[in-house]
Amino acid sequence: MPQKHTSQGATTTTSRKPRKQYSCLECQRRKQKCIYRDLNAQCQHCARRFPPVECVRAGSRAPQQLQVTVFQLGKQIGCVTKISKTKTITTGNDSTSQKSSRKSSDDTHDDAEAGETRNQSHQSAFVLSIRPRKPTVLDGRREDSINLPNWGYLGGILTEVGTNLNSFALRMTLENAELLHYYLCRVVPNFVSIDGETAPSIWKNNVLQWQLQSPLMPHIAILMAAMTMGLERGGNMANTYLVKADALNCINAYMASSTPANFKAVAAELVGCIVSMVVMEWFWGTEESMRAHHRGIKELLRLCGGIGGLIDPVHSSIMLLTDYEIACGFEEDLYWQQGDPMYRQAWITPVLWPERFDSPLVEGGKTFRDLQGLLGISSASAAVLDDVRFLICLITALPCDSPASKIKIQTTASWLHDRLIEGSPGEQSIEEDLFTETIRLAARIWAYSVITLTPFARYPDHSVLLALSEAVLQVPLSRWKTTPGIYLWVLLGLCPSTQADMRGKYIRRKMATTGLAIGFEDFVYSIGCLRACWKVQRWIAHKGSGRSWLQD
Repeated sequence: MPQKHTSQGATTTTSRKPRKQYSCLECQRRKQKCIYRDLNAQCQHCARRFPPVECVRAGSRAPQQLQVTVFQLGKQIGCVTKISKTKTITTGNDSTSQKSSRKSSDDTHDDAEAGETRNQSHQSAFVLSIRPRKPTVLDGRREDSINLPNWGYLGGILTEVGTNLNSFALRMTLENAELLHYYLCRVVPNFVSIDGETAPSIWKNNVLQWQLQSPLMPHIAILMAAMTMGLERGGNMANTYLVKADALNCINAYMASSTPANFKAVAAELVGCIVSMVVMEWFWGTEESMRAHHRGIKELLRLCGGIGGLIDPVHSSIMLLTDYEIACGFEEDLYWQQGDPMYRQAWITPVLWPERFDSPLVEGGKTFRDLQGLLGISSASAAVLDDVRFLICLITALPCDSPASKIKIQTTASWLHDRLIEGSPGEQSIEEDLFTETIRLAARIWAYSVITLTPFARYPDHSVLLALSEAVLQVPLSRWKTTPGIYLWVLLGLCPSTQADMRGKYIRRKMATTGLAIGFEDFVYSIGCLRACWKVQRWIAHKGSGRSWLQD
C-alpha cells in the first residue's frame, strides 16, 4: 500500500491509489477526455476519428501502433502493423518496406492521412495505411504529372465525391470504398479502353473530374461496380438490387428538386448519368430496363428543347455516340436524335485522322495497301478491306435512289462475295492467319447482307457467324488495339446477331468500347464510322431505296 511522508519524517498510510493519467496528443488538442481500454491500442476517441489519426500519448516518444487493414477485392485477407518511421506491407509471401520521413509528434495529427496503396503483387491487394497521397493512374502505375483528384485513401474516395450542395452523400463504409476502387481500377478501363489496360487522357482530365463531383454519378459508379463484381463472382446479384434501388431513389429525388430556373442544368446532369445506366443495362442487364432508361432520356431531351438544349458538350457528345452505337447494335433507327433538327442536318465529314484508325467504313486518302506496313496487315487483308470500303462508300455517298445505283451496288457486293468464298489464306503466322480470317468472314456477312437486303441479325449461315466470333475472340486485344477502326467494323457486322449470353454481351461491350475509345481521340471520326454503318443498315432495311428514308 502506498505510504505518504510527513514533514517530521513520519509516514502515514493512505487509502487511495495514485492513478496514472493517460491522454493522447489529439485528445489534448481537442480538449477531450481521453479514454483507454487497452494501453497497447488507440484510445476510444481516436479509434472513431475519420479520417484516422495516430494516437500518441503525451510524453511518449513513439506513436502507438496503428492497425491497418489489407483487403483484396471483395474479401479481407489480413492485417499489418504500421509504425510511422518504417512501413512494412505483407501480402501472402511478398513483402516490401518503404521509408517515410516523420515530423514531430506535435504535428502528427496535421500530416497523417489515411492512404491506400495498390500492391503490385499477383494478389492485387489494397493496403490502408498512413502515408502522403499520390495520384494513381487507372492501370495501377504511378504518374505524378497527371492532374487527378486525390482518391488515394479510404476517407478521400468517399469524402471528395459530390461536394456541392445538391449532392447525395455516400455512406462512409468499407464496402462503398471497395466498390469505388473497383470501379476506378476495373470497370472504367474496360469501358473506355479496348484492352482494358489504360484510360484515355481526355477521360481522366474531363469525364473523371465530373464523375467524382457529380451529385449522382458516384452512386451509379457503385452500382456499375456492384453489377460487374456480382457477375464475375458467380452471378450473386442480391447486393446489386439494393444498390440499384438506392441509385434510382437518388435520381428521382434529384429530378424532383429541379426548378424552372435550373431545369436545363439538372437535365444535362441527368442525361450524363442515365446514359451510363443505359449502357450498363445494355451490357449486363436486361433490354427492358435499358429501354426504360432510353425513354427517360428521350423525355428529358424533349423537355429541355432538344439536344441543343444540353449545356454540357461532353455529355452531348457521349450521348450522340451512344445513340449511334445502340442503333447499330439493334439495327434500328436513331432514337434520341429522331425528331430533333440534328437528325436531318448533314454531319461533318471526317477528312483527317490518325492512320492507325483507318476503317473500311470511311473513305480515306490512302488505301489499305498503302498502309499495309503501318497497320501490320497482310496483302490479302488489305485487298479485302479496300474492296469493302469501295462497297460501303457506294451506299453512303451521294443519294442513290435510282434502280441503276441499286443494281451497281448489289453487283459489286456479289462480285466481292464470290471472291471471298473462293479465296483462302496464304502462308502466315497463326495470329496473322486469324486476323486475315476474321477480315474475310466479316466481309462475307457485309457483302451477303447488301446482295440480299438481309439485316445482319438474320444472316442465315450460323456456322459463319460462329467462326467469325471464334476468330475475333482469338486475336489478342493488344493486336486489335493497333487497328481499332478495323476492329470496330468487324464488331458492327457481328453485334446484331449476338445472343443474350456472356459471349454476346462481351461482343456488344467491345463494340461500344471501341467506338468510345476512338471517340475520345477523334470524336468526328468515330461518329463518321458509326454513321456509315447506320446508313448501310437503313439502306438495307428500306430495300435499297437510297436515302429517301431520311425524309420519312
